Amino acid sequence: MDIKNLEPLRPWDDIDFENRDYTVTVNGERQFVHNVRVDMHDRHTAAVCRFEYNGPCEVRISRKKIPINFVNIRPMAENIEYAIDGSELVLRLDRPVRLSVEIDGNRFNNLHLFAEKPAEMPEGRRLWPAVHRVEDAAPAAGETIVFMPGLHYIEETLLPAADGSTVFLAAGAVLVGSIVCDGVSGVRICGGGVIDLHSFARYSAFRGVKITGCNDVTVEGITIVNPPHYSVYLASSENIHIDGVKCFSCEGWSDGIDMMACKNVLCENLFMRNSDDCIAVYASRWKHLGGTKNITVRNSVLWADVAHPMNMGGHGMAGDVIENVSFENITVLNHHEPQEYYMGVMAINAGDGVAVRNVRYSNITVEYIERGRLFDVRTVKNDYYNKLSGKKVENVIFENISACCAGEPSVVSGYSGDSPVTGVTFSNVIIDGKRASSLEEARIMIGDFAENIAIN
Repeated sequence: MDIKNLEPLRPWDDIDFENRDYTVTVNGERQFVHNVRVDMHDRHTAAVCRFEYNGPCEVRISRKKIPINFVNIRPMAENIEYAIDGSELVLRLDRPVRLSVEIDGNRFNNLHLFAEKPAEMPEGRRLWPAVHRVEDAAPAAGETIVFMPGLHYIEETLLPAADGSTVFLAAGAVLVGSIVCDGVSGVRICGGGVIDLHSFARYSAFRGVKITGCNDVTVEGITIVNPPHYSVYLASSENIHIDGVKCFSCEGWSDGIDMMACKNVLCENLFMRNSDDCIAVYASRWKHLGGTKNITVRNSVLWADVAHPMNMGGHGMAGDVIENVSFENITVLNHHEPQEYYMGVMAINAGDGVAVRNVRYSNITVEYIERGRLFDVRTVKNDYYNKLSGKKVENVIFENISACCAGEPSVVSGYSGDSPVTGVTFSNVIIDGKRASSLEEARIMIGDFAENIAIN
């Protein structure tokens, strides 16, 4: 896709989607590199290159043809071998991967490289690059629409999905608009394309995908770039599957996936870099009322330039319960939060009368804590967000946790005798290569109104 050669689609359009810092070729074929903005505190322009992996390949990467001294390729567990050839980095890939390529250790102007299995294009109504009116672009019930490679605008910004419909973004398609599922079921949003909202002001509050009052919705494979608000907004919905989604954001409140009053949600194979929480699990919020349960997030990479990679409990109402939540096989590339009250790679901060119970974190690897803490488990009252303290946090398990460092001391604490934390177990916590044999070695501080806290 050669976006730069498309004629401007609107007279006010000065948006530059292409990143010109990086040149990427795969088996000699040049790839498109997309701009993304990261880190709300000190905003930088990073890059994303997604290509379809069809077998072993050679990837060559250069950054402004500047000589390369060293490279960090993360997640480190991928063990990607590389060679430096002057100003070029050479990778030989033998499997699909999702990587952060950090030349000379630069994490903020880095290249996010996604080698992914091809997304098979379905039969359906083709939409070619253009400015689309909603009445022409929105799928009817049971219909499949395909956004073909190129640049697409939704004139009214919000594109509604109907019952049983499929919205497919082909590899190389860039959609400037927000897909909305409201009170529908059996919807699929998928493909190898991009939803890009970086031209919208923060307080316009558009999301990449909004799912409210829905059942049986799948969001698969797409990349969401710089929404003013959440990348994926889940509320009052159940039986939701989010698979292989990539998200980037740089605004306050531009969380990755936030869910409230939901049940039976599976999120997997994610790559999320956000300037607020990557994953947030809440109960009641706004008009969406009720508890949240049966949530699984697994096999994913999370990067919080600001706030928490994993957060829950912060919103609800008296009587709400958040329960049966599992984070499994997660790699955290960074946690950075300077505000003491909002730290935590793994944070449970129950407020608003909410009870949180039956939560498990297993096989979590934390590669870097720029600023923050590893664990934060509390019932809280926060005059800004939580006028009422949380009811209780109980039965939380952390197992097989490996971190580069502990960061600031972790905290386990209740708010009062009526708002306790009880039954938290830490098992096989490894910090800087050493297994912690005590809470003190793990730098975990136990506050008031916390009981049955153990490490083994």
